[in-house]
Amino acid sequence: MRTSRQFALRLLLPPLLLLAATLVVLAGRYDLPCWLDLRAALLPAGPVAWSALTLLGDALVTPLLIVPFLARRPRLGLEGALAAVLATIGVHVLKPLVQMPRPAGMFEGITVIGPRLLAGSFPSGHTASAFTVLGLLVMAGALRGIWPQLLGLVLALLVGLSRVVVGAHWPSDVLAGAALGWCCGGFAVVLARRLALAEQPAWQGAVGALLAAIALLDLFGHDTGYPQGIWLQQAVAAAMLLVLLRRQLQRRSS
Repeated sequence: MRTSRQFALRLLLPPLLLLAATLVVLAGRYDLPCWLDLRAALLPAGPVAWSALTLLGDALVTPLLIVPFLARRPRLGLEGALAAVLATIGVHVLKPLVQMPRPAGMFEGITVIGPRLLAGSFPSGHTASAFTVLGLLVMAGALRGIWPQLLGLVLALLVGLSRVVVGAHWPSDVLAGAALGWCCGGFAVVLARRLALAEQPAWQGAVGALLAAIALLDLFGHDTGYPQGIWLQQAVAAAMLLVLLRRQLQRRSS
């Protein structure tokens, strides 16, 4: 019972706090001043750094970040697929419902990094992707220890901040995206526990093949809209392809 309560607390407390912060920002009309302050403080890091960080939240880049953990937890592939479906549905349902304009849609003269996006601001899909993976890894027990978890949190937060810096989102979009992503990652773990398919090798092989296809696409064809960060996109794709290949060779030799 204690373990169940701890799991529920870890699943629900972070998004509740994030949603509370979102409401404070929206109710207090802090979006614009926070957006201006964050951009003024962080833009000097340069477009290359922020382009690289923001593409780590791309829907066809972020899934690759679970690859190093598959050997320890084979069912993570199915959990990740479920989490991706939940996050995609959540983001694409909320955007048309809220219909919040993006910063570039309200202020024509602002400088942006990457594509000039005008509408569909709430919530941040890139932030949701990053926190989906973080929530999945933490709630599944794949990311163990306080320091690895803190490192994962910092990386996810940097992805969220990058969406503000590149001019694509408001702070409230990022907070809401983080809450949504964590929920999707955690609930995917719960859902996978109820599916007998999770342990079947055929599903594990199919998810591995899908991840390899995503890595190849990132390496040779996927345009994230942030060309200045493509070096990191290709580096991640190449590294994860090697990990997947090594894992496949080990499975065949065993």
